[in-house]
Amino acid sequence: MFKRKKGAVHPILRMVIKHIFIGLLLLFHLPVSAPENLPRRHNCGLTLSGKISDQHQDEPLPAATIVFEELNQVVQTDVAGIYHFHDLCPGIYHVKTSYVGFDPIRQEVRLTASAIQNLKLHPAANQLDFVQISGYRILQTKQLCCI
Repeated sequence: MFKRKKGAVHPILRMVIKHIFIGLLLLFHLPVSAPENLPRRHNCGLTLSGKISDQHQDEPLPAATIVFEELNQVVQTDVAGIYHFHDLCPGIYHVKTSYVGFDPIRQEVRLTASAIQNLKLHPAANQLDFVQISGYRILQTKQLCCI
């Protein structure tokens, strides 16, 4: 059999300790702050709000989706087409707005103070093709027998 020296660590235990140590080293070497081009997630107190509406009819678009891409924050408009983002920091953000049946908008927003930004979406130019629906019925005749 294999004899270990007195006080020697078992080879499997040594390997486990080595992997834990390397993992901790890698964990502590990860950057603590976000890259400079991305806004940090602090409560900076700025607000971005506005109204999303139809460009042609100026009707509000309820449940339109607005996404702050860098922050992975998503909100939907209320029944009046109003949206709010709270606790934003100053910075440059990319905001994508979409609604079913309308072309999405992606734009850059430079936020230095709380702001109101109203957007008007264009109806999508999807041309539907002609649809023909037809059907038929099979008639079955039953022979009646006289008594």
